[in-house]
Amino acid sequence: MWVYGLIRLFRDPAVRRWRPVGVAYVFLLVVFIALGGKAYYLAGMYPALAGAGAQPTADWLRRGPDKARTTAFTAVAAVSFAVAAVITLPLVPVTALHDTPIVAVNYDAGETVAWPTLVNQIAAAYRPGEVILTRNYGEAGAVDHYGHADRLPSAYSVHNAFWYWGPPPGSAPALAVGFSTSQIARFCPGATLTAHLDNHLQINDDDQNAPLWTCPHPAAPWASSWRSLRVLG
Repeated sequence: MWVYGLIRLFRDPAVRRWRPVGVAYVFLLVVFIALGGKAYYLAGMYPALAGAGAQPTADWLRRGPDKARTTAFTAVAAVSFAVAAVITLPLVPVTALHDTPIVAVNYDAGETVAWPTLVNQIAAAYRPGEVILTRNYGEAGAVDHYGHADRLPSAYSVHNAFWYWGPPPGSAPALAVGFSTSQIARFCPGATLTAHLDNHLQINDDDQNAPLWTCPHPAAPWASSWRSLRVLG
């Protein structure tokens, strides 16, 4: 219905005053695709687009044989909802996820699996007195959600809004999660590779095979290098 609404905003003179909504959607869609944005970034616009398509859809259902049109609309809606549910909701067993196209279609479906397993591996590499510094906010979120059971401290991260919560204290040693060799060399040239994360589910997400680095002595106090470490996207 939202696709119908988008088309209507560009073609129907009766809703010309709302055409900027359609223009904004198309513009933002192109921008987010170009910059690697997430599909849900535009979620707030779908109710408006669906609303634009609702009246024509209702008018179509009232024309001709009501039962046939209603049946066709119901069938299409049911199939659409079923496909969306399988792609977006955790209906498929996580052990079978790698055998489906779900992760390829819905990138985020693979990004929250096996968090307890990954946190246990981080805990096994952790040494008392270290801070935990992660390359992305998913890793930091996993540590903050599950790590207290393993007596892990809250994580720091250089990724997106997590960066705003500030750097680790002083020049504290760190267990750095998910940084490439070139990235870790920028702020901790003496780091040693401790392990690699493995979700044991054959799901190739952002955390699969992510390196764990022991950073005993950062090159500079965290506060002084924090701005240069920020990662967006």
